[in-house]
Amino acid sequence: MPHPYSGASPAGGGWAHRLALLTLGATLLLITVGALVTSLGAGLAVPDWPTTFGYSMFAYPWSKMVGGILFEHSHRLMGSLAGILTILTAALLLWRDERRWMRALGVGALALVILQGVLGGLRVVLLKLDLAMVHACTAQLFFGLMAGIALFTSRAWRRDDEGPAASPALVRLASLAAAALFIQTALGAHLRHTGEWPDGHLMFSVIASAAVLWTSARALHECGGHPGVRRAAHLMWIILLAQILLGLGAFIGKYTEWADALVPYGYVIALTAGHVAGGSLLFACSVVLAIWLRRLRAAAPEAVGSFPRHVTA
Repeated sequence: MPHPYSGASPAGGGWAHRLALLTLGATLLLITVGALVTSLGAGLAVPDWPTTFGYSMFAYPWSKMVGGILFEHSHRLMGSLAGILTILTAALLLWRDERRWMRALGVGALALVILQGVLGGLRVVLLKLDLAMVHACTAQLFFGLMAGIALFTSRAWRRDDEGPAASPALVRLASLAAAALFIQTALGAHLRHTGEWPDGHLMFSVIASAAVLWTSARALHECGGHPGVRRAAHLMWIILLAQILLGLGAFIGKYTEWADALVPYGYVIALTAGHVAGGSLLFACSVVLAIWLRRLRAAAPEAVGSFPRHVTA
């Protein structure tokens, strides 16, 4: 019997996947530039919104994009690009995807990207630092959601390949690991915007790292024969190693007495931006791993109905 969430392969499935990947890439670039804006203190280099010094955002002269204005206005333009790509992705899902829950995800992504843009604008208009931190956190949520949409529209998800059933404990562990990584990115956003609680971000990184290592090791042990699980788990290990190195470099360069001697300021900016981008990638990989494991859990006879298994995109 087909799963109630299944549906015929939509004619636009391939294009939906390509658009989702483009949106994912644009969002990663947007997050990275946003990290540069924060590190350089350029978030208020453009004092008005949605205009730019009275100009339409898209008509602002390139010759005037210098200093902090270059980074902040580029961030706004990249945000517009991510928004347009999200609109196209959501429209294609609504038009061609027969899965009701998938259409709902498209609408959810569109709502979230609109909220993200409004939060970014209000942060400038109202001069509220709290809004900047919420803006950073919703960016991670949107990135994770787009990673899920990219997976659900992929060929790998369309294939009805069997795999070893994931245990309920492993599925819960993967969800907790994703939650821990989101908390870690939120702590990082608070640190970058306020300079406060560096020890909190550092100490919780131990918990988040342990969750990543334990979850990926368990996933490989139980479901390593599944290519999606194997790729996600291996990527998490690689990104985690890079994150530790980038994070230590940025931490030493900003919060130790040897900062100036060991890590020049320009390198600190680059390390911090890379660390933010790596955190986004690690969180997205944890979301993908959790989704794959839930699907494999649904493959177990006693778990039928717990998650869409025979799903096409």
